[in-house]
Amino acid sequence: MTEAALFHRCRKALGLSQPEMARALLIAQDRTIRRWEQSEQAISGPAWVAIEGMLRREGDMTLADRVAEVIEQRRQWSKSALSGTRNW
Repeated sequence: MTEAALFHRCRKALGLSQPEMARALLIAQDRTIRRWEQSEQAISGPAWVAIEGMLRREGDMTLADRVAEVIEQRRQWSKSALSGTRNW
């Protein structure tokens, strides 16, 4: 499942419209949500963290765990990207 599809599934599981999801994530424009769901723009890391928490509060542990996997994959990618750079 792509990140965009997972994000869409999370939003639906939370019972939120695109404008409601934007407000829940403190995003100024709901078109950002549309762009995320259509893979036009990368979903922000902080948004994933917030969504995981929202899902856990709603009791959807299975979906929250899938989001946690995305977060961990991104952390691993960041670590590997940073290890290849020099500290000047």
